Amino acid sequence: MKPLFVIPIVWFILDLSAYGLSVEIPVTRDRLDQGVYVFSVSTNAITEGVAFHVSIAAKKGAIASDSSVGVCIVRHGGEGSAQIVAAKPAIPVTLETNARVWKADFAISYEKLKLPGLAFVFTELDHLSVKGKKVLAGSAAFYVIKLRDFAAVESDGRANRPATASPGRQKGPEE
Repeated sequence: MKPLFVIPIVWFILDLSAYGLSVEIPVTRDRLDQGVYVFSVSTNAITEGVAFHVSIAAKKGAIASDSSVGVCIVRHGGEGSAQIVAAKPAIPVTLETNARVWKADFAISYEKLKLPGLAFVFTELDHLSVKGKKVLAGSAAFYVIKLRDFAAVESDGRANRPATASPGRQKGPEE
């Protein structure tokens, strides 16, 4: 009888340890379809850098209104730890939203593109249903687009040609 009583306690402890777990999901040219969302990224060379256009489309339902986007620095530490912080100075992002599709436009200077870990991050907060009400679960999914991977940038940081990546077209025009 005692072993049966211990098993539910172990499951309860394991369940609590998963609470608040956040995940970083890399979005690459070859992995634009991320199950719940489909991403599209296009770039255009401008005088002092690269202009980006990012679309995020929900496959079913609406994008949660408390989701967010931003240009960030993503740093990875030991044992799978990561730190995501806003780029300084802040890079303005123009965001057009509707229920199922968000479109973001922003420009990055050639100098900023050299920063290690520079990324566009779409953050989706996790929710639970408690007594019929939607509450924050304390975890999030961070969809990370490494900007340099989409910018077609030379080693000196200068853009060499525009690039486009969308689910129907996985590679840039140069490939």
